Amino acid sequence: MSYFTIITNTGLSKIAAAAGGGANLSLTHMAVGDGNGSDVTPVATAASLVNERYRSTANRVYTETGNPNKVICELVLPADQGGWTIKEVGVFDVAGDLIVFTNFPSTYKPLNTEGAVRESVIRIALIHSNADVVTLQIDPSIVTSTQQYVIDQLEDHEAKSDPHTQYLKKADAVPVGTILDYAGTLQPNYLLCNWGALSPTVYATLFSKIGYTWGRSGDLFHVPPSDRYARGSGIYAVGTLQSDQNKSHQHYVANTSTTSESISSSNSLAKNGSWGDSYINYSLAGTTTTPDAGLTSSSGSTEGRPPTMVVTKMIKYQ
Repeated sequence: MSYFTIITNTGLSKIAAAAGGGANLSLTHMAVGDGNGSDVTPVATAASLVNERYRSTANRVYTETGNPNKVICELVLPADQGGWTIKEVGVFDVAGDLIVFTNFPSTYKPLNTEGAVRESVIRIALIHSNADVVTLQIDPSIVTSTQQYVIDQLEDHEAKSDPHTQYLKKADAVPVGTILDYAGTLQPNYLLCNWGALSPTVYATLFSKIGYTWGRSGDLFHVPPSDRYARGSGIYAVGTLQSDQNKSHQHYVANTSTTSESISSSNSLAKNGSWGDSYINYSLAGTTTTPDAGLTSSSGSTEGRPPTMVVTKMIKYQ
C-alpha cells in the first residue's frame, strides 16, 4: 500500500480562482476517518472522507520554515476520541469543502476507557507552487501546543537579539556611568577610576552619561578619580572634587602650675577653667622671629583616613 496526498478537484479550482485574483483559500478544519475498515485510495473527485470519525478546527496551519510553498496542517486528537483505526485524513476550507485528501498508515486510536490514554497529533503537507493564495487560518481558542511546536518557538525565541523588550538586558542591568567597588581585578566593559582623560568619540556612550562632569582636557573628558571618599550630592554638585581638610578644633597642653606661664613675648598659656585644672588652652599669636613658638610636635601619616581596605574602583562604560 502506498500513501500519498492529493488536492481535490474542488481544491484545485479554488486555488486557481484565488491565483486569478479571487478570494484566498482559507483552510480551517481537519477530519480523520477509518475508511469503513478498509485501506483508502484518495481520488481527486472526492467531496468527503470514506467514513469520517472526527472533525475539528485545525490545531495549526503553517508554512514550513525554509519552504514557503509547503503548507503543514496539524490536528490534535483528544484522549476522549478513539476506539477506531485512522486510515484517512482530510483538510477542509472555511466553506466546508474537502481541499486535501490523504490516506494514512493504519493507526489505532484508543479510548481512555481502554487503559491507554493519549493524544494523537496528525500532520499532513500541502505542496503547491503558489502557496501565497492559501490563507492559514486557525481558531486560537482550541489550539494545543505540541512538543515540536514548543521546540520551534523556543528556538525562534532564543535566536532573537532582544526577545524581552520589557526587561533590561543583562548588559544593561548596571547602567553606564555606574561606579563600583570590586573585590577583584578590572572587569570587561569597565574602566578604572583614575581621573584619566578619554575621547568622547571612542567612549561615546559613557560621554553621553557623564559628559565633562569630572573635568576636561581640551576635548577629552575625565573619569572620576579613585583617591577620594564619595559623598552624596545633596549639598555639593556631582563631580565636585575636594581636598583633604580637618574640621576646626583645639588642642590642650599640659600645665601643672596654677598661674599663667609665658612661652614667648607674644604667646602665653592661658588658664582654662578654674584654678587648679591641669590643662589649659593654648593660644598662639606668633612673632616675626618665632612664628611657631609654642607649637606641639607633629605626628601621624601623610593623609587622614578611617580604617581602609583597597578595592578596584571602576566605572561602567558600555
